[in-house]
Parts: sequence; structure tokens; C-alpha cells
Amino acid sequence: MSGKHLTWMAIALAVVVGAVALLVPGDINRDKAAGTGTFLPDLAARVNDAVALEVIAAGDETVARLGRRDDQWVIDQLAGYPADWDKVRAVLAGLAEATVIEPKTANPDYYPRLGVEDVDSASAAGVLLTVGFAEGEPLGVILGQAASGREGRYLRVLGETASVLADFDADVPRDAAGWADTTVVDLAADNVAEVRITQPGGAPLRVWKRSADDTDFVLDGGLPEGRELKSIWAMNSLGGALAGVRFEDVRPADELDWADATNVQVLTFTGVQVTAELAGDEDGRWLRLSAEAPFEKDLEDAEEVDAAADDDEADIPAAESAADRAGRINDRTAGWAYRIPDRKAEAMDKGLEDLMKPLEDPAADEDA
Repeated sequence: MSGKHLTWMAIALAVVVGAVALLVPGDINRDKAAGTGTFLPDLAARVNDAVALEVIAAGDETVARLGRRDDQWVIDQLAGYPADWDKVRAVLAGLAEATVIEPKTANPDYYPRLGVEDVDSASAAGVLLTVGFAEGEPLGVILGQAASGREGRYLRVLGETASVLADFDADVPRDAAGWADTTVVDLAADNVAEVRITQPGGAPLRVWKRSADDTDFVLDGGLPEGRELKSIWAMNSLGGALAGVRFEDVRPADELDWADATNVQVLTFTGVQVTAELAGDEDGRWLRLSAEAPFEKDLEDAEEVDAAADDDEADIPAAESAADRAGRINDRTAGWAYRIPDRKAEAMDKGLEDLMKPLEDPAADEDA
């Protein structure tokens, strides 16, 4: 994350600070009892100093731990992979701005009805969200159930008996990956000019289009004599090899063996080429990426490009070059390996034989 992003992050949190009225401790209790007021007014004054978030579920299980490292938030369980700042900001701002709709029970016997019991219970329905700061004690809030038939969520400050219904509605993921932007790459099939797939020890499979207006891909070299395509869809589906790829887990790429990886190259009509390597281990199928602009060119028709471009290339200045766009992909993915769903791995791990109808078995004809 750049210094510009850090400045924006500080400004955004400062707005939260300015928007929340501070109350002295005695006023906090009176307002809660009256069913009005800010739920955590002290947080507004400290939110810029937040450096850690931890989500603890039933049985005191830590399901996500985030920390602020220099100019970005990272996820400990994902080897320090960057957290999605929009998700972190929504949670911190949501807590700082939450107001009390109605006071609720202070009787621990009734906590389970609201989901605000302590999470050391194996059956706890809520989660404990702990916010750590650069200085001072952390703040813990038990996030209970959403209210039924009305707005709000039940909350209780850790260590206090009183619970409340508050207008806190930010999404608090209950797993580490939920705190990240899980998009790996999304090259829209309509914008793909060429796909080249090379499996270990196999010949390259290449399909291509002359124009984005073409409906079907062309198979480079044609089919072997006497063989037929399964369907034109089987070949055209290769255009979506790197469309909508999302990860289930992430780890440093150098922890995996890439010697026998399948190589997938996808070239877009806007001049960006992404190379993906697909390897496997006991945990599943893993992908690592690199991008370049082998045929550098500036965008000539911004409207046409925006209509066809993928998520990685959308909402970009018309003057941005293919090299710049490739650089943004590399900035996000360099050094990382992504575990992807098996179905997505199978869709891109293809050879020529996978596109053709099976050969007829002469022995089967004789038996018939």
C-alpha cells in the first residue's frame, strides 16, 4: 500500500473520530440506560491508534488475527497476506459510530438468547472481537445475534454485565480468508485473444482469436486426422481459464515445488499477458501468477476497453498503459501462491486430448 493510501486511511478514520461525540464515563452509563447515545464513545478517540484485530469464536478459538504493519493491515493466519482495508475500516468505523437502540439484559442466564455469552463456552453463538491499540488496554466486544424483525445487533462489552441492542451492522468474518480480497485474477473471456496451456511433458495447446468480435476460438495446428472436438464449447471455455479466480487459502510461493507445474498463458486484446503456474500438494491445487505487456500499446478506445475489460483492468485511466496494468497485477500477487477450488483448477489444466471425443474401441464394436 502506498503512502497515499496510508494518508487516505488516516483521513477516513479521522472522519470517524470527528463524527462521534465523546461522553464522560458517567454519561455513558446514563445514556445506555436510557437507550440512547454512542455505544463505545472512547473508541472514537482511539481508533486511529488501532493496530490489531482478533476474532475469537466458541471455545476460545482464534479464527482470525490481523495486525497493522507499517502502511497496511495483514492477516497473521495467511502468512501476512494483506487484509482488505474496506472490511477493516467498516468494522472499526461501525464500532466507533454504533449507537444504542435499546438496553438489554444484564442477567448472564439470558445471554445465550442474544448470543452475547462469553466465548469460552463451546456453544457460544457470538464472537469476541478484540481491538488492540498502540498504547493502553485492548477493547473487547462480544458480537451477538442480529435482532429478529428489526434493525440492530446485540452487543456486550467484555467484562461488563449490561448488554445492548445497537445499530452495528458491519460484517465481521469468522475466518481468516474472509478478511482478505480473495480475488486472484479475473480476465474476462470476451477480452481474451489467446490461451496457451502446457502440461508437464506435453505439447502446448494453443487457441486464439483474430478479433474480440469473433465468437469462437481457433485451435492452433488443427485436430489430428480422424479426431473430433467434443464441442466448440469445450474449446471456447478455455477463454475463461483466468476469469473469476478466487482463492481459498494463500501462502508464500517459495514453499511449494513448481517443477511439474502446468503453465497457462492468457493474452488479452488490451495487451496484458498473464502467466499462471498450477501445482498441487496434499492440500489442493495452487496457483502463482506473473503479468507483463509483451506488445505494449496505449488504450485507443477507452469506452470499448472498459466494456470488455476484467476486474483487474476496470475503472482505470484511459492513458494507463498495458505495462502499468500488468504492474498492478504483479504488485498484488508477486510472491504468493493461491489455493483455488478443484473445479477451477481442472478447467484450466487441459491438454489437446481433453478437447477431443474419445477414440472408439474396436474391441467394443466386435463384442456388439
